[in-house]
Amino acid sequence: MPADADAVKAELARLGACPLCVLRFHGTRCASERDAYVAAAASTSRDDAPCPCCLGVLQLSLDVSSSRARSGEGACTSGDGGGDGDDAAAASGGSGKPKQTHVERVDVSSVMQYVDGMRAGGHEMNAFALEVTLPPALAVRQAATRAHLAEVFASAADADASAAELPKAEDVKDVFRALVIPLLENFGGKDGRARLKHSNDASFRFSLLFEHEASATEASFAPVDGGGRGGGGGGSGGGGGRHHHHDRKRKLPPAHLNVPTMPDAPAARWSAHGNAYNYAERVASSSPSYATSSACRAAGVAVPPSPPRRKTTCRMLTYHAPVYVGGRYLKWARGVPQSPWVADGETVGEGSVQTSLEAVVVRRLRADGAKLNAAGREDMDVRMLGGGRPFILEVHNPRRIAPSTAECAEMERELEANGDGVVTASGLHLSDHERYRAMHEGSAEKEKTYSAVCYAARALTDADVAKLCGVKDLVVRQSTPTRVLHRRSAAVRERTIASMSAEAVPGSPRFFTLRMTTQAGTYVKEFVHGDFGRTSPNVGTLLGCPCDILQLDVTDVDMAFAGGGGSGGGGGGTTDE
Repeated sequence: MPADADAVKAELARLGACPLCVLRFHGTRCASERDAYVAAAASTSRDDAPCPCCLGVLQLSLDVSSSRARSGEGACTSGDGGGDGDDAAAASGGSGKPKQTHVERVDVSSVMQYVDGMRAGGHEMNAFALEVTLPPALAVRQAATRAHLAEVFASAADADASAAELPKAEDVKDVFRALVIPLLENFGGKDGRARLKHSNDASFRFSLLFEHEASATEASFAPVDGGGRGGGGGGSGGGGGRHHHHDRKRKLPPAHLNVPTMPDAPAARWSAHGNAYNYAERVASSSPSYATSSACRAAGVAVPPSPPRRKTTCRMLTYHAPVYVGGRYLKWARGVPQSPWVADGETVGEGSVQTSLEAVVVRRLRADGAKLNAAGREDMDVRMLGGGRPFILEVHNPRRIAPSTAECAEMERELEANGDGVVTASGLHLSDHERYRAMHEGSAEKEKTYSAVCYAARALTDADVAKLCGVKDLVVRQSTPTRVLHRRSAAVRERTIASMSAEAVPGSPRFFTLRMTTQAGTYVKEFVHGDFGRTSPNVGTLLGCPCDILQLDVTDVDMAFAGGGGSGGGGGGTTDE
């Protein structure tokens, strides 16, 4: 039997539901009747008691002309330390890199706080995606409210509660998004001047995490830390404290190991809360424990929902998907590793290629950090010369997303000026995720050219030099070098020496320079000295005397690369050693 619409509204009002929740449970669709929700929001006040149905999520002013959110009511909460231009540099101590801060909880009463929160990171954007995560207790209260309405109208009709036909309640998240997204589109751009477009596929994400203290008791079966969730089984089990699943809380490392525990990262926090709400929603909407008011009470759930002491709090996070900057780097000095190297708590080497590139690119794009992906790598004591080694930096959470060609050229000049120009780059350009992923593909087909200074146990003859120069497509078998056997699996690999040329050092017949082009992944040092016979043939066996390598430089990486000598991906994922 259909419940009387006016009676539903009256009962919800008696419970203290906000005007928007009255519309929700009345079945008013936000997609087609948004104006009704806007009018309902206009009738609310920031001084209203918290709604027991939405926990205050929908109790906010939609007045975009209000300046209350800009006058110290916690409008900026993204935790990015953002802003623009000089403000961002000042917040980061002059480095230009956004300062990372804790994402604070905020009491929200005006939509302008969301507008300011989206701007707070200082991101460049022309589109955005709004992500909303609700507290698990809200799913339980939704079920309890519906069970209460069914009981009330069944009693009035002298019928079973299951016979009461209630309208399908509109979801809190759907109503919230219908109200807020159009306002963010109109006013969320920089200084409120640029109109934005909402798209679920947008690279810029504005994430809202609503939390409420009631979740700890009313939805204890869906804890945020994942403990006792009982898998993804959704609809089984009761409510409240009646779930007795195995405790799956994360274990801390033993205290005697003195291992620091990292605070929850924002992404991990959002994921954990989202999983908890989704699970609570599945249970509350499909479990028999929430089907009727009596079942809810038996599960320890208050029916009707009790008035909460306070509204939900909200955390706001702004984040842009990575952008990719590619080019070719050159390393002009020895003693510089490709990535930061720490051993036994001490830094090894003088800086790194990655930190040198990051110091310029991350600051220019006002990002949180970056990850280097290069076409292979050279040893710390090997220089990278010639045309440079192709690389792509994955730049995380950039505030600036599209550096111009002129700005890329400026970054190249800045690299030359930094650190005496030990690490420089050429052909800097915007790349993409596909090329980033393809950087290591086809490593076996690539060739690299080297120049080495070598020593032989005897003076070289012209015949020795001619023999080395005559090497073409020589296949060598290399066991994993002894110097890296502690960190790499033992294996035997075949690699090809495409060509070689040699030249004796005038006045020092035991010294010679060796230039060679090899298949990517060749252990060049071992090819010279043989590594106790683990690489065969080698330069020593070709000359019939022990040989060693004194210096090694990479002079060319043969790879087509967009913005740096061609187009396409691919490159060696191995070391030039």
